[in-house]
Amino acid sequence: DRLRLGCSGKDCIPSIDNPGFEPASSADAWLQDSDLVMGLEVNGETRAYPLRILNRHEIVNDRVGGEPVAVTYCPLCRSGLTYSRRVGNRTLEFGVSGRLLNANLVMYDRQTDTFWSQVQGDALVGPLVPETLNLVPSSITEWDRWSEANPDTRVLSRSSGQGGTGTYTTNPYEGYEDSKRVGFGVDEVDDRLPSKELVYGVAVGGESKAYTEDAVERENLIQDEVGGVPVAVVEDQASGTVTVLLRELGGNNLNLSLRNNTLISSRGSWTPEGDPVSANQSLRTLNSHGFYWFAWSKFHPKSMVYTASG
Repeated sequence: DRLRLGCSGKDCIPSIDNPGFEPASSADAWLQDSDLVMGLEVNGETRAYPLRILNRHEIVNDRVGGEPVAVTYCPLCRSGLTYSRRVGNRTLEFGVSGRLLNANLVMYDRQTDTFWSQVQGDALVGPLVPETLNLVPSSITEWDRWSEANPDTRVLSRSSGQGGTGTYTTNPYEGYEDSKRVGFGVDEVDDRLPSKELVYGVAVGGESKAYTEDAVERENLIQDEVGGVPVAVVEDQASGTVTVLLRELGGNNLNLSLRNNTLISSRGSWTPEGDPVSANQSLRTLNSHGFYWFAWSKFHPKSMVYTASG
């Protein structure tokens, strides 16, 4: 059995199923500038989900921009991913299964009792195998950068959870984050990078590659190829979010530069998220994940590691 027991059964960590939100001006009273949030935009609507809340709930079943989404976070892997809750003709609601795979959160849906991998988004056990959840772009960044870039953002309220607002003043994983320990059920680790190094992982074209947070912050724009596919790893200098884009348009590879927080090529210009500024179409967003190296390398043991030389 690949799935390890993480806590005592389903919903041992309570998901948030009826989230409430408040304006950024109100959240400023209890969020520090450096607090991390998961930032999300769907159909022009922006939301911020503070990690100090997600640490204690791991899943928020929400609806943003009219779309049903599951905002998920695994503190052991530091992996934050958002998925559409639509699978076929169903809209699912997710909870914490109490199981772990490679120290990573395993979710279950309350409609069919299928178990799902948080990192991979695929059905592991149950009637919906071999379905895969559709990823919705989101990113972890600092509150001050997200709120400044998105002043109309709504923020997950502390009253959404159980136990009162004081529950979120402490971090139950503080000692873990600062240690060399890795999550439950992980024995051998890939020592090419420190276990808790933060990386952005990209899997495309049958290959995978990890870009360290330090490299992304240092270069702001990384142009590379993964599995023969041209990619761009871009940090939005305003919001601090990181996006991986297909560096291709009309079958032609793009040579991009980043000026004044705008991607520029001979074919037009785009925002760091790939939306057109002076181009005819968007750049395609690729599925990518940001989390601890030990977790990425467990799910992608043959992953390459980006170096400045490529």
